[in-house]
Amino acid sequence: MIKNCTHGKFLAVKPNGDIFTSDKVLDGNTGGKWEIKKDDKGSYSFKSILTDRYLSSNSSGQISTTIKDQSDESLWSIILLNGELCFISTPGMDKRITCNQHGKLGMSKNWKGWEVWRFIEAGDGLVRISSWTHTTKVLRSFSHGEVGTTEDLLDDSTLWSVEKAPNGSGVIFKSVLHNRYLMCEGNEIKTSKQFDSKVHAWHLHAGHRQRYYISSCHHNKRISGNDKENKIFTSKHRKSWEVWELCKLESGVVLLKSKAHDKYLCFDGKKGLHLVALCNEQRPFVGEDGKWKMESDPSSGGLHLVSNSYDVVLSCDDQGNLSTANHGAEGLNESWSLEPCMPSTITGKQIKHLAIGGTVAALSVVAAPFAFMGAVGAMGFGASGVTAGSTAAGMMSAEAIAAGGTIAAGGTVATLQSIGVAGLGLAGTSACMGAGAVVGASALGVSIATSKGKSSLQQSTEATEKNQNRPFCEWRHW
Repeated sequence: MIKNCTHGKFLAVKPNGDIFTSDKVLDGNTGGKWEIKKDDKGSYSFKSILTDRYLSSNSSGQISTTIKDQSDESLWSIILLNGELCFISTPGMDKRITCNQHGKLGMSKNWKGWEVWRFIEAGDGLVRISSWTHTTKVLRSFSHGEVGTTEDLLDDSTLWSVEKAPNGSGVIFKSVLHNRYLMCEGNEIKTSKQFDSKVHAWHLHAGHRQRYYISSCHHNKRISGNDKENKIFTSKHRKSWEVWELCKLESGVVLLKSKAHDKYLCFDGKKGLHLVALCNEQRPFVGEDGKWKMESDPSSGGLHLVSNSYDVVLSCDDQGNLSTANHGAEGLNESWSLEPCMPSTITGKQIKHLAIGGTVAALSVVAAPFAFMGAVGAMGFGASGVTAGSTAAGMMSAEAIAAGGTIAAGGTVATLQSIGVAGLGLAGTSACMGAGAVVGASALGVSIATSKGKSSLQQSTEATEKNQNRPFCEWRHW
């Protein structure tokens, strides 16, 4: 299906071939479904399932359908605008590439939205890298080593390859056009012809840095905690004390760390649910009580939080009371979703609009939580990697990958659509998110297919799975 991002309308065709739009989802019998085909030159055609006619456009921009797909009017290009969000850090200096409030490129010690970059799939395993805050600014290289930005997304100078460093110390970025390696010298970003693993290795971190709100799928509640009494409870808010960091363990389980209190969610048979500090005089480590497994919940598209030691699951009733239930007898109360939390960001233009008497009136303007749906994977919970065409739990693909680790679980449809955040940038993109992730999956699969004759989406997706090291934030496990 083809959905307009701004108006939310679906493109459809009548039996006589006339084009129309609909507010409702239409099936193949009512003209709402299209088949994507790719030719040997990389162009695409859209054939109506109902009429076998092809979507076309004349030189005046009028949309219609045609019987054959041999003319240029029925050939289209697909340009991806979404992709995984990451910080790009230099491990030696603990600095990140930034595109600051005014769009100037440099290095920064911050972990804000200006330091978040979007990795847009460009086919053949290559990517284009754009600023998350300044959507139109794309990282480019010059022939003599300078690095800057451009608003021309399709310029050849914006193509980069990303590979794991030979010594495994990070990843290396290579300009495809100039065959030069990305590096930083002080606060200057540049490229060099000769490779040196000491200066060319970069670290990638998910845009949300594995920080989430843990929300009940069926009740408007999030897990929170009290630092003084070490109590666990729920809240309807999405504030700092509801933010949890997932700390991955090699055994396939996680620790859930409260970012506000620097303590971990634990459970034992006597104390029940409580917070524990990682290191103190009474208890030098969290121990087995702080280990949790995450299992997908097919009934809701969410997940279950299972105590690794006691084999019970976390539960929340309609009053917001937290407890545990027997593993294997889960119901609605035991289903949870993870809502990734993105850092604060604002553009220079927005700062001007917020200025009153020369001062900024709303410094607290932040990006809303970056919430996407998908199946558990890439962090060691069940699925072993990213499936670019999968629609498990509703969505998991380019935008799920964009969440930076594919650990985001389902059950957040209402949250995602009401927040309407960051599908393609900081602002102006909320409408696309209603179906953006599903479309992202299709476009991603089609875009990356490189073999001639691979016209089906399924074949494209298979090629993606075999040839790509994704997601980027999991580079240590490539």
